[in-house]
Amino acid sequence: MIKRILEEEPLTLAEIKDLLQKFEGDESAGYELRRAIEHSKKFAKLSIEDSKKLVEELMQLEKMRKDIAVKIADILPLSPTEIRAIYAKERYNLNEEDIKRILEIVSKYA
Repeated sequence: MIKRILEEEPLTLAEIKDLLQKFEGDESAGYELRRAIEHSKKFAKLSIEDSKKLVEELMQLEKMRKDIAVKIADILPLSPTEIRAIYAKERYNLNEEDIKRILEIVSKYA
């Protein structure tokens, strides 16, 4: 039987943390799963509701893709340098106004 991916959607760490909580305490959970649970607990900074709202707000911006919005929601960058680092491999550069708008949105949730 051939398996293939039907759909792929980026999830925030808060959403992943919620999904993985079902497996917490499961004795049969493998090493990788236990590490993923630990990682999501340690680094998820927002609630699911807040992370979804943040991603939705960021998606209203012109030069924003879903994967970048999710990355910003996970990292919660607080400086222009951090925003530039997230956009470093993109084919376009953000101007100072775009960076300022992103930081204003993130500051509401950080």
